[in-house]
Amino acid sequence: MAGNGSKTLLSPCLSSILTAMADNLDGRERATDALIKRRVIRLLCFSRIVREKSDEHESAPYKRCGKRTNESFITGQSMITYLTTRRASRPGLWWGIAAALALLDQGLKFTIEHLYELGSSVAVSSFFNIVHARNTGASFSFLADAGGWQRYFFVVIALTVALTLIAVLRRERPWSEALGYCLVLGGAVGNLIDLSVRGFVVDYLDFHYQGWHWPAFNAADIAIVGGVSLLLISSVKSPAPLSKR
Repeated sequence: MAGNGSKTLLSPCLSSILTAMADNLDGRERATDALIKRRVIRLLCFSRIVREKSDEHESAPYKRCGKRTNESFITGQSMITYLTTRRASRPGLWWGIAAALALLDQGLKFTIEHLYELGSSVAVSSFFNIVHARNTGASFSFLADAGGWQRYFFVVIALTVALTLIAVLRRERPWSEALGYCLVLGGAVGNLIDLSVRGFVVDYLDFHYQGWHWPAFNAADIAIVGGVSLLLISSVKSPAPLSKR
């Protein structure tokens, strides 16, 4: 009888213990599931933040003054499109480049005057010679035989062009356009120094073909022609102005 009574008492206790253990296991499983969900949510949030930061980093070069521009990003179309849409607002940079071009031109002319006699010609290839020539006119010997008045005429023109371009480069404009004005300014100043100091322009590049010679020219002439060509290309390739938002 006593044995049967003890078994009767132990059965409810064992059942309660087993039930408590099962509830505890269920609670742990639920806690584990909740922890996993929280970690997954944190991982998704972190990946979203990283993606947003990456997008901001990629778009940073296409911001101007901290604001997004409505200009199109660079594609594989051409570098000209990029240069005609990107804008430059550093006049000191362009003035410095123009001054460097003028100094380079003057250095080459000084070297030619001291290494080669006037009228000399040194063949470099079958179509190119280094010469020492004097030009009292404009680029490529334009008005070289006018009689002397052209010196002062071209000095005034070169000075006017130089001052105008210095003022033009103060404004923000596309890189290709600013570079074109910069090249013209450097070439104009290089030849202006010649006409003002020497009274003539020193030319030293001579290209020829089968006895026909193109008028001798110099680095300043190359800069002027290159700048004008770049301005023409920029005017053709520049997109229509975008409306302001």
